[in-house]
Amino acid sequence: MTNKLKLLIELIAIYIFCGNTYVGIEILYRNYSFREMFFLAGFIGLVAFFINNTATTYEQDFIFQCGLLTIVATFCEGLVGHICNLDYHIWDYRPLKFSFWDAQCNLYFVLAWFVISAIMIPILDYIDWKCFNGKKPHYRVLGYNIL
Repeated sequence: MTNKLKLLIELIAIYIFCGNTYVGIEILYRNYSFREMFFLAGFIGLVAFFINNTATTYEQDFIFQCGLLTIVATFCEGLVGHICNLDYHIWDYRPLKFSFWDAQCNLYFVLAWFVISAIMIPILDYIDWKCFNGKKPHYRVLGYNIL
């Protein structure tokens, strides 16, 4: 299998995995989801993959990696909100405190993105390592090696 085909298969797998995982989380949380959330989460999963494999290394602090992905996810949520959620039919943060960017983003959900990032980064690294012969993952948190 050529490297380009292998990368394409990995990207498709990450996209589908992240999209389905997020939709599953939403269904567990509020009993429904929207296809836009599948596409958004799949895209964020691809961004996470590229950040993890190009912009950061295992030597960078894991908390920094989670923070970076949280910023990207929040920006994407706001952007998609301004394209697909103008009438707030997908999500509505207007009644919540700490909402921003025309109530398309909220601090509580920024924190949720951080937690989701902290869970998804190791899962995506594990998938890359075990299924696609990537590097064996290890992490540094506040200067200490873990995993």
